[in-house]
Formats: sequence, structure tokens, C-alpha cells
Amino acid sequence: MINPYQAPPEAYGSAERLGNPLADFRLSARQIRFAESKFLLHRCGGRLTLASLVMIGLAIVVAFDLPGLPSAGNPSAWYQISLVFRELAVMGVAAAVYLGLIRRARREIRAQLRSHGIIDGTEITVQANHPHLIWTTSGRTFTTNLSQIHLINTGKGLIVGLDPDLFLFVPRRAAFSHSSYRGFVRGLKQAMAS
Repeated sequence: MINPYQAPPEAYGSAERLGNPLADFRLSARQIRFAESKFLLHRCGGRLTLASLVMIGLAIVVAFDLPGLPSAGNPSAWYQISLVFRELAVMGVAAAVYLGLIRRARREIRAQLRSHGIIDGTEITVQANHPHLIWTTSGRTFTTNLSQIHLINTGKGLIVGLDPDLFLFVPRRAAFSHSSYRGFVRGLKQAMAS
């Protein structure tokens, strides 16, 4: 059956006629920061998990009464105050360790994003055209093999990992060529599988 509201096939680009997933969107700084944090969790997940376990162990050790402290064996107000300060010190050390673990990776990712033109307010077009993922930012076109990318689903969109230090974020509210967000993700996964 012919859809009277659909434009004639000549009006579509070749990507839409072939059924290749296509998304067009403008990224905001907030979306880039969100995607960067999720991408860093995936990239540095093992190190962050190990650091978390060490920090949990340190917090447990600090919570117990240590024999060298002046309050040992005397649960007074001094002990409770010193316990609070020890726990705050552990939280400060944990924050410094976490930031130290991701600092270099974050700097490299941000440099890659800037060099590829992925900055606040950039119009980006992403198209899966087997065997490549083609994406355009501010007049520059880049190509990556579909076999080299990995996908990270989030509540706000899809993170496409292109490189260890480079990603694209496709928001759920992007303009998709001939489908919805789910259709775009499904088409991208099918293009990756074939």
C-alpha cells in the first residue's frame, strides 16, 4: 500500500533508500560531558573497580579502633570526632585517587574530540554504510570500520566507541532518517553483524 504522506523515493538520499541507519543531531556541552563520563567508566572500569575495593578496605580499617591512637579503648567524644576526620580523610584520598586514575585518559579523550570537531553546538551526521561508519562534523567527514566500533547503551542515547580515546554520542532525540532511535540502534547492530 502506498503511503500518501510519504515523499516520493527520489526525494530520499541513497542511504535512506538502501535502509542504512542515518542520524542527524547537534551536541550540547552537557551531552558531551555525560557521554565522556560514561565512556571513561567503560574505558577505565577495571582500574576504578580495583581502586574502589582498596578504598573500601581502607575505610573499614580506619573505622576500627587502632592501638596507636590516644583514644584506644576509650569510646569518648574524642574518638567519635577522630573517626569522622579519619573517614573524611579516606573520602578525600579516594576522590584524589579516582581523579588521578582518569585524568590522563580524560585529557586524551578531550583532545581527540576537539581534533575531530566534536565540540559544543556541533552538527553531526552519522551513517552506517556497510562496512563503514561514516560521520560528518563541521564539514569534515570521517570513516571507521564497523568491525572496530563498540556500542554503549545509556538512558540518554548511544555511545559509539570509535577508538580507545574517541567516541560519538547519538542522543535519543536526534533526527533519524527513516526510523526511531531503536530502529537506528537495531540497524547499526545489523550492519555491524553483517
